[in-house]
Amino acid sequence: MDVEILELALCTLVGKLIVVPSYVYTDKITEAYEIAGGFDEKDTPFIALALKFGIPVWTRDKGMILHGL
Repeated sequence: MDVEILELALCTLVGKLIVVPSYVYTDKITEAYEIAGGFDEKDTPFIALALKFGIPVWTRDKGMILHGL
């Protein structure tokens, strides 16, 4: 892949990222941990954030999909 195209794609992606501090979704951590415990506890922060904002998780993780995320 051409380096210039890769740089453009990376800059476009980074420009759309939003970093959400963990204190924003702290109130959903326990609920998220209970859900993630069924497949992968490392997914807890992602699930907590999705629960906080009422949005779906875009994933190919079979565990998350099987749990309706």
